[in-house]
Amino acid sequence: HVYTALPIAASRAIAYGRPDSMVNDPLAHKLLAGHENLLERASANTEYMTMRCLIGDDLVAKQHLQGVRQVVSLGAGMDSRAFRLQLPETTFFEVDKEDLFRLKDPLVEDVPLTCARRVTVIGVLGEM
Repeated sequence: HVYTALPIAASRAIAYGRPDSMVNDPLAHKLLAGHENLLERASANTEYMTMRCLIGDDLVAKQHLQGVRQVVSLGAGMDSRAFRLQLPETTFFEVDKEDLFRLKDPLVEDVPLTCARRVTVIGVLGEM
């Protein structure tokens, strides 16, 4: 959902901009879709969102080492792993609402993938 996806991207953008950043997400700022005002409000959640990002990245990396070549992200939001994790044999499936992809897809259309493929799936179960 855009309501939660944008603040999460803002937290990643803040974390990435720090000199001691552990988050490698150069796309996060672009994924704010012009909502830079969220950078001020997101600062309270930056530490939590940094840990969440790192845990997700670590999980994907560990599973990749075990031979997993598909990643499914439910409620993908403004996730950028398909563009930054350097997993050329992996397919990323991003599941979210159509409105989210209408906002996100134009923002990433000129960004090269670092994976085999990115598939967007419109979520239709219940209210996402």
